[in-house]
Amino acid sequence: MKKIYVAALTGYAGKTLTTMGLATHFIDKGKKVSFFKPVGALPFSVEGKLTDEDAWRVARFIKQDCEPDEVCPVVVTQDVTVSALKGQFQPPWEKILGLWEKLTAGSDIAIVGGYGALSSGTTMGLSGLEVCKRLDCKMILVARYGGPYIVDDILARLHDIRSCLLGVILNDVSSEDIDTVASLISPYLEKQAIPVLGIIPHNETVAAVSVSDLQEFLGARVLAGYQGMNQLVEHFLIGGMQVDKAISWFLKVPNNAVITGGDRGDIQLAAIESGTKCLILTGGMTPNDVILSKAEEKGVPILEVPDDTYATAKRIETMSRKLRLRHPTKLHKAIDMFRSSVDLERLESLL
Repeated sequence: MKKIYVAALTGYAGKTLTTMGLATHFIDKGKKVSFFKPVGALPFSVEGKLTDEDAWRVARFIKQDCEPDEVCPVVVTQDVTVSALKGQFQPPWEKILGLWEKLTAGSDIAIVGGYGALSSGTTMGLSGLEVCKRLDCKMILVARYGGPYIVDDILARLHDIRSCLLGVILNDVSSEDIDTVASLISPYLEKQAIPVLGIIPHNETVAAVSVSDLQEFLGARVLAGYQGMNQLVEHFLIGGMQVDKAISWFLKVPNNAVITGGDRGDIQLAAIESGTKCLILTGGMTPNDVILSKAEEKGVPILEVPDDTYATAKRIETMSRKLRLRHPTKLHKAIDMFRSSVDLERLESLL
């Protein structure tokens, strides 16, 4: 059985995408694939059983026959964190190893999902490196590319992970950086005997957010346009300018959501007529009936939030890295990109 641990330098780097991409590849080759995530940080209840949301999503994605609390036995709740900081938490290795053996029985490929960053879980004795070594896995390190400094970050961890490192995947590389990564960053890492297994470019659809996820993240009230809640938003615009300039701007930017004050009826109507995917109204002010009626007619959701426009825009800025691959359009596009960007034959040869 081949065992792969999917780790990351930071949280929200693309571990779930990598896991699903690998699983899809091996399943398509007729391999029996199992998945296990010993530690998770997204508490999620399924029929009264506590698990990790991402872990359960992956388990269902590969149609794994297991209980929710089996695929992720340690969920980092506030109580667990406090216990670890007080020195009272004992890592349940016997339970972890028992479930690992059960879930991987008869498998050709076992994929282990990492939790947060590579160092996450250290206070509990359950860091990514410790889990990887205990389960005797080869490690794929996923790094969200933000600039050349990523090389330093990888090299800083190399001493610890060299013995188990399979290779790295550089994820979410912008179009402006793709040539630099391919011609400078990747060759440099290869010279350090660090296989670069893939360079995954940034994609607007994959980075997009569904209106329903946006509503959930903001805790917004839906005033109209429920039928459009599953649409994807790629760009966010602030509607604070004069209405004639706003219309021109809205038409230039595809698949947008417009953030504007609840008292800006002119901007709201212009956005709806220009084909916006969603209106986010700030200040806790409800628009007039004409706006609500037009939004309902066009299928444009109107989300109302109590915060001001600036605070709402800042919250949305932090959101993209925390998005999950829930939307089927995003998931299929992301997996296609993974499989076309990662050298899976080389990966297999290194296992």
